[in-house]
Amino acid sequence: MSLEDGNCLQGASKPNRGQGAHAPAPEGTDRPKQSVGQRWLAALILMPVVLGFVLAGGWWAFVAAGVVVIVCVFELYQMMLQAGYHPLIWISLALSFLFLVAAMLPKFSLVILQTGLGGVLLISFPLLFFRKKLEGVVRDWAMTLAISIYVGWSMSCFLVLRGYEQLVINFPHAPWIVLPRGLWWVLFVLLGMWGADSAAFFTGRYLGRHKLAPHISPGKTWEA
Repeated sequence: MSLEDGNCLQGASKPNRGQGAHAPAPEGTDRPKQSVGQRWLAALILMPVVLGFVLAGGWWAFVAAGVVVIVCVFELYQMMLQAGYHPLIWISLALSFLFLVAAMLPKFSLVILQTGLGGVLLISFPLLFFRKKLEGVVRDWAMTLAISIYVGWSMSCFLVLRGYEQLVINFPHAPWIVLPRGLWWVLFVLLGMWGADSAAFFTGRYLGRHKLAPHISPGKTWEA
């Protein structure tokens, strides 16, 4: 054994005086508290905004639904990329907004959906064949349509449920407010959705043990 090897072994055998009571805490110990705090902050900011757009109804609700569609489509797109899929995100966005427009124009919804869906199908499928690698083309095309149906069609149901009645405020002539009938259904759905999501979050945060899809959503567990 050389002198250098002996020095290395001697240095490795020396205990670290800084260890013990002053050892740094492992990373992620404050993450649950930070996540809960961020969730409460987001709820306090976003809930009044969402309720305001729901109360306004009409094209204001369409704007809110459009923002949700954009955020959700991009989030799903990132998840698909991590899973190895490559959908056409702009086609997914266009088809999602097509569902929203059809919901806002019920008299022309059938024409809008027929022409729009036909155009999307005729454009999106051949477009994928311009790729250099054709492996997984049909799969990516299916994912493109699945994203738009999952997000766009779901949000169009929200607009249909809200209805097209406007909020009527009759101040100062009479102290009353007429709430649209569809507003109560939307509030019922939102409260149920927020309650279920919060329950799932706290259950998964403190009781979750088994990962559901770690490559796509690392925080999701089978418990919640």
